[in-house]
Amino acid sequence: MERRQHRRVPAQLQGFLLANSHEIEAITLDLSVGGARFDCDLEVYPGKVIRVRLVIPGAEEVVSIEDARVQWVGGDE
Repeated sequence: MERRQHRRVPAQLQGFLLANSHEIEAITLDLSVGGARFDCDLEVYPGKVIRVRLVIPGAEEVVSIEDARVQWVGGDE
């Protein structure tokens, strides 16, 4: 059964994730109104609050999400 409220769309955007006093580069795999899936090496766990910065092509500034909450951690779905 699908639990997502919003449809996910494939999208590869450069991003940066900050947690555990480390900022690492990441790539989105998909996006929705309610979240995103990233390919990254950041060690996090469900419930962890992180900072997300996304580089949107053509935008003058990065999009910052100060209090993003990790919902799921794992390999391919």
